Amino acid sequence: MDASWLMLSTVIAGLALLEAFLLGCQSWEHRRSARKRLQAGFDHSRANGDSPRVALFAPCKGLDLGLKENLRPLFCQDYGNYELHFMVESAEDLACPIIGELMAEYPHVQSRLVVAGSTTDTGLKVHSLRAATRDIAAEVRRLAFVDSDARPRPEWLSMLMRQLDNPEVGIVTGYRWFVPERPTWTNYLLHSINATAASLYSPKGLNPVWGGSWAIRRELFDQTGLHDVWNGALTDDLV
Repeated sequence: MDASWLMLSTVIAGLALLEAFLLGCQSWEHRRSARKRLQAGFDHSRANGDSPRVALFAPCKGLDLGLKENLRPLFCQDYGNYELHFMVESAEDLACPIIGELMAEYPHVQSRLVVAGSTTDTGLKVHSLRAATRDIAAEVRRLAFVDSDARPRPEWLSMLMRQLDNPEVGIVTGYRWFVPERPTWTNYLLHSINATAASLYSPKGLNPVWGGSWAIRRELFDQTGLHDVWNGALTDDLV
């Protein structure tokens, strides 16, 4: 019995080490690929208004930590042809005053606030997305989505759109990257869990679409009937 348990423990430990090694290799490849792209520079020519029109949707609820600092970059994207749609459950939501302040501060960015109302049979975020995407302007050719706890860089939207310039790409997604601001075990633990999940994405194979940062072509959104598929769903990115 002791020999069997020793063998089983050895096998389990070996598999764990193999998994850690493979994840390490994939993380290194991600690092190499990302550094290569950053060193190649980024074409900011999409800052003009000749690019396909994008509708950017940001559902909000309550006061996320640093909410104003998170939403401000959405008004400062270097993509020159986009509109902003903020969604809340009610006009009394604590996020409304902050959204209103930013809309007044950046009047040159077309934006609107959608009051989606409450729901009993669908996740609130999904319900808000359905309310905001019910009537999309005809000139909108691409849809982008971002969570209110994200703080994207100015080139974030342009980078998503650049991937959609490839005619073989219909949907593109990003993923969050938590950076510990305080040297605590909880911060380090969250960062480690997040980094492990992020490393599972790869250039090949089946990758999930993360609802916190993604974009889709308008024609694909319509063809798949995603607005109706969302009806009754708990989350937006697991359908």
